[in-house]
Amino acid sequence: MEEVFEDEASFPKTSGDVKPESAMVITDPYTGEVKGIVGGRGKKSGSMVLNRATQSPRQPGSSIKPLSVYAPAVDMGKITEVDTVTDEEITIGNDKGKPKNSYNDFLGDMTIKEAVARSANIPAVKVLDMVNLTNSFNYLQNKFHITTLEEKDKNYSSLALGGLTQGVTVEEMAGAYCTFVKSGKYIKPYTYTRVLDSTGQV
Repeated sequence: MEEVFEDEASFPKTSGDVKPESAMVITDPYTGEVKGIVGGRGKKSGSMVLNRATQSPRQPGSSIKPLSVYAPAVDMGKITEVDTVTDEEITIGNDKGKPKNSYNDFLGDMTIKEAVARSANIPAVKVLDMVNLTNSFNYLQNKFHITTLEEKDKNYSSLALGGLTQGVTVEEMAGAYCTFVKSGKYIKPYTYTRVLDSTGQV
């Protein structure tokens, strides 16, 4: 991982001095053990420096949908993967918001499975409506252990589209997604199993 992150060819070419950053966490979903972690691009400059994987929350965007929308909806018995939802123009909250899709179109009826695969915004908003904002928020906090949420994130933009007030860390997203592999059981990612003193005693 470090070799890849130290290689400038691994990242898109940009002009100017400011370069986009990146971070990565690889976790064993069955144990929670962090197998690899890189906190930024380029060669590590020292110890105790900023680790973007654990210390820099960023907007999750559509990667929040399986956690905040579809997982609670399935768990609550509101949907199955073969249920259909209509991708169409809608308005949220007193004519204030008209969500669009990244593909700039509305595709009509589609299965939940297709909505997830396409990362369709309107179906996510509609399913979130079935779950309700409070349940979605509580799932993120209590089932997936996202710690960066604020009360004002109880809205469609945050919970269905991933525009959280503070964002979320790479480490917490990795831990949350591992819950799917463990059939719904969350295991907190960890980076060490024991601490020894100078004589080798635990």
